[in-house]
Amino acid sequence: MNTVFFNLFFDRDGPNLFNIGGMYADALYKERIIHAASIGELYRYYLKPTAQHDVEIREAVVSFFTNEEYFCAWPRTVIVQNPRTLKKFYSCRGDKDIVLAAVKRNGEALQYAPLSLRGNHDIVLAAVKNGGDTLQYASDALKDNFEIVLAAVTHMGESGRPLVFASDALKGNFEIVLAAVTLDGYILKDASDALKGNFEIVLAAVTQYGRALEFASAALKDNREIVLVAVAHHYEENGFQYASEEMKNDREVVLTAVTHDQSVLQIVSNDRKHDFEIVLASVTQYGSTLKFASYTLQNNHEIVLAAVTHHKPKYGIYDNDRDNNWMIDMDISNNNAFEFASDALKDNFEVVLTAVKQFGSALEYASDALKDNREIVLAAVKHDGDALQYASDALKNTFEIVLAAVKHDGDALEYASYVLRGNHEIVLAAVKQTGDALQHTSYALQNNHEIVLTAVKQYGTALRFAPAVLKNNHEIVLTAVKRNGMALQYAPLSLRGNHEIVLATVKQYGTALRFASNDLRGNFEIVLAAVKRNGDALQYASTALQDNREINVAAIFSEISPKCLNKKYDMLDLYVRGIRSIY
Repeated sequence: MNTVFFNLFFDRDGPNLFNIGGMYADALYKERIIHAASIGELYRYYLKPTAQHDVEIREAVVSFFTNEEYFCAWPRTVIVQNPRTLKKFYSCRGDKDIVLAAVKRNGEALQYAPLSLRGNHDIVLAAVKNGGDTLQYASDALKDNFEIVLAAVTHMGESGRPLVFASDALKGNFEIVLAAVTLDGYILKDASDALKGNFEIVLAAVTQYGRALEFASAALKDNREIVLVAVAHHYEENGFQYASEEMKNDREVVLTAVTHDQSVLQIVSNDRKHDFEIVLASVTQYGSTLKFASYTLQNNHEIVLAAVTHHKPKYGIYDNDRDNNWMIDMDISNNNAFEFASDALKDNFEVVLTAVKQFGSALEYASDALKDNREIVLAAVKHDGDALQYASDALKNTFEIVLAAVKHDGDALEYASYVLRGNHEIVLAAVKQTGDALQHTSYALQNNHEIVLTAVKQYGTALRFAPAVLKNNHEIVLTAVKRNGMALQYAPLSLRGNHEIVLATVKQYGTALRFASNDLRGNFEIVLAAVKRNGDALQYASTALQDNREINVAAIFSEISPKCLNKKYDMLDLYVRGIRSIY
């Protein structure tokens, strides 16, 4: 018997097209398996684990897998559905029709074909049309075939590089390389050195992908027309960093580059960092590039005002599909543009007000005098409640300021003065916005029924911040678990044994059954409700109910498959999950 085939069948993840065996009684199932094996249709059934130990079934399975007539009727169906399985069908790899059908479905199947078929023109052509990179599996002769290679470069995937697998002669073929770089400029990397110095080829490459300039000849990196096209791309596609030093200092090139890519200002010459027009263009694109401007321009009212007006959060730019996983060194990614303004402008009312209206957290960089300015701080906390932490102590004790902050972000209550953390109106506004703000309230208000009830209505697990006496309140706990069943873990043992509360809990969050009392984990109604919500809740039921047929069936038909299903229901579970995966 071929052990590879045998293991393929016994593997639960093997290419079995149907899974219906589990719905039959053992005797009928056995009869069907043996019959299916005898007529060559065994692949239609999933073999139950228990059946693997039946001598008659095992003999039937072995007979099927050693019968070439029956077995070779299987591959076409399976391979066409999943071409990668071709690697497991040794006896059928040499069949041209099967291999051709496989590569038409998925070109990657070519790698499992024998060398003789990897040199077959029709098969390889079909494969590369289904994925250009499959050219790597072709014979050397076909890697030097113009039609094959042209088809490969015109059918490459998003990150494919079929030209790298072509013969050296075709890497220097103008028509093939032009077709490739027109679709993906990065492919210029794989072209011959001669074509990397060809104006038309390089122009096509940088037009499609600016950073392809990296692979151009030194002469073309110094070509103004080429470079201007390369730097007119946004962000990770911008080729400015690969231009010649002379081009990097060319005013028109720099101005074009900073208009399209905000990271450019950090690598230009110091002279250009003093250029008003260039810096203005850069900070208008992305305010935080103000960091790279000269100190003189960091003190320029118009420049700084433009920067704080156009500040946008940005993160590192990765190019994971390329060899060097390049990333722009934007160490300013989480900084506020206002941080880089001069001290004089950090004390300028107009600039600071503009900055905090854009990003409330800009208040952190304002002068102490303006951190104590009511209008500026109010504007900041209305945009970002957490900006309250940067306000002066006097304004942290101002009712209007703190109320505005907690209405925007309840957790800003943490930064209010102790006096205002005990103000009923402010605390009520805070917990309405964020229930967890309950942790920042005064001791007196943490004991207030209205405050705690409001908090758990907004965020159920805020129950953990309530005092013991209110954690023992039926209304509060019931409200909390209806919002989030996981809040039950913060309730006292007496209420974890309350039928109404636990039933509401598991209807909201099935696996919160784990926090119920032992008695209620053995309650049929509660466990049934829990497993209907989440089949995995079955593991927290009593031993008796884990063996209950109705409970197990309900768990299987829930949205989430149970982890501790009773073994005798395994096949039903597989069947149900199988149906869902098909439809």
